[in-house]
Amino acid sequence: MLFRIIEVLHSAYKAGHIQISDHISFFITLVSCFKVFPENIFPATESNMKTSNRGTFKSLTNVVCSCLSQMGDNSIVFVILEKVILEQISLKPPLDNSCAMLRMLIALDTKPTRLSERSICSLSDVLSAYLIDVAHCVPEDSDEGAGSIHEQTRCYYLLPCFYLFDRSHKLLNLVLNVMGSSINGSSASLLSGYHIRYAKGNSSRINATVSVLLWMQRDAKVQQILYSFKEEIDHISRSMCSLQSSEEINKDMVIAAPQFPSQ
Repeated sequence: MLFRIIEVLHSAYKAGHIQISDHISFFITLVSCFKVFPENIFPATESNMKTSNRGTFKSLTNVVCSCLSQMGDNSIVFVILEKVILEQISLKPPLDNSCAMLRMLIALDTKPTRLSERSICSLSDVLSAYLIDVAHCVPEDSDEGAGSIHEQTRCYYLLPCFYLFDRSHKLLNLVLNVMGSSINGSSASLLSGYHIRYAKGNSSRINATVSVLLWMQRDAKVQQILYSFKEEIDHISRSMCSLQSSEEINKDMVIAAPQFPSQ
């Protein structure tokens, strides 16, 4: 029924009966307010997995992205979309809703990015927290191999960010700066968890940050971009090493400082 409603409304838009701003607002409201259950990406019980509507939401996101690409001049649609999505994603929606909105952005974005300078700055805080939450909610599985469910799930949530980094190296630079500042405690907003929804506590956030950096290194395109940010990466590595010897960190906490690329 929901997909049929989208089809009818989109036909009405193409016939000129719905304003572009109203149509975009409908899509953003639909994606941002959709209740995905269970919120836990890997539910503890099999019954929760069977009743999950996460697959439906992913299909819905694909349909919405397809409709957006058919709305006319992508640059005009993007300008309208960008402002509203930044407002919504800054409200700390659940991970699935955030991912869907990021996918809406990249569906209309180009290389180099269409994002405004203001949006890039705002998005750097949001993406830093989003990536840390992804690492917390989809942790590494010691037994996972290539193509495992954990790896596939993680890629689904990470790829929108990696696409944005490829299209805006400045965005990646700012995200690295936010992560580095949060580790040494100079970024009050991220360290206090203002944007972080799931990874609560310093230990959880720091270990998640390590995982994010390792995943960046494993992606071929992002790894190439990282070569340009050796200073930022060295700063993060030094902060990691400092924390390992800090008395303020729980002695049971294990931080593995990642090996970053160098040229």
